[in-house]
Amino acid sequence: MLYAACHRGDPEGTGGGGADSANATTTTGFSSDGADICGNEYHDALSKYPLIYFVLDRSGSMSDLEDGVTRYEKVRLATLELVDSLGALVRVGLTLYPSPNAGLGSECLAGEEVYSPKVNPGSQFGNALDVEPGGGTPTAATLQAVRPHLSNQPAPKVVILATDGAPNCNSALTCGADSCIVNIAGQCPIANCCEPPEGVVENCLDYAATLDAIDALVAEGTNVYVVGIPGSELFGTALNGMALHGNVPLTNADQYYYKVDDLDGLAEVFKGIARELVSCTFDLTDPPEEQGLTNVYFDGNVVYLDPENGWTWVDGDTIELVGAACESLKDGQVEQVQIVSGCPTETPK
Repeated sequence: MLYAACHRGDPEGTGGGGADSANATTTTGFSSDGADICGNEYHDALSKYPLIYFVLDRSGSMSDLEDGVTRYEKVRLATLELVDSLGALVRVGLTLYPSPNAGLGSECLAGEEVYSPKVNPGSQFGNALDVEPGGGTPTAATLQAVRPHLSNQPAPKVVILATDGAPNCNSALTCGADSCIVNIAGQCPIANCCEPPEGVVENCLDYAATLDAIDALVAEGTNVYVVGIPGSELFGTALNGMALHGNVPLTNADQYYYKVDDLDGLAEVFKGIARELVSCTFDLTDPPEEQGLTNVYFDGNVVYLDPENGWTWVDGDTIELVGAACESLKDGQVEQVQIVSGCPTETPK
């Protein structure tokens, strides 16, 4: 047996770009909803959507309870919370591993993409997450399977890998007790739970192949954030190595991976990763002839031209949100962004 270890209501996404588009404009698909928008020239403002691609562990151990709720359910809710707050600003994709089709005799089936990258995912994303935990932890095979889905996606793009254990499921491995996941977890009643005939080689720690798979993703422009949730504590060394190879290790903590001791805080970890990818810069494809007649609106409320906490011109056709305005956008507090000319630019009183 294996040891299992920006407008939300707009189906086109922020600014009305195609649901699977990497870029979009801030105009098409927006309405003022009765807000006091001054001006009649709505600018097309091109902004890149970063891709956040979730690779989530749904192995058997994810059915373990944390405060009366399964680990998987808490991960599912945290993922949905991120999508709820920032889904209009990012593209989101999802692979679950092992495959939701894995069953008895196929516990090590590599993960399967259940939601292809799109901006502003709706109920289909939630439906894709609605599965039961079960099976092993084929991390290496899953990350290899993810590569074709990401190789042609435009940058910026990242994988968030969340797991409660260590990679296994490699039938080509042999290992001693010190590299056998069941032994490491202290759950082996024999000398080596990875040595046949009593043991199962698929319980060997599949470390090298996982690093190779992460290296391949990074080489193709996709960094990998590694998140270890409760249950993964005994495998910190492996997760540290994975995080280092993922090219975005933590630098201000005792470990390189994102160590989550309380799953109630997982959504904030996801949001913290995502917010660093959200851009506060907008390139105007049709800039105004003069700059003194343009305003930026968040949900119908004017944002002042303010180099500290509002917005500023970077050059003749680029606007950048700064300070508190940028933070509001990154925190998912903004549903609509509009850039409009025709009235004098508002500045702080």
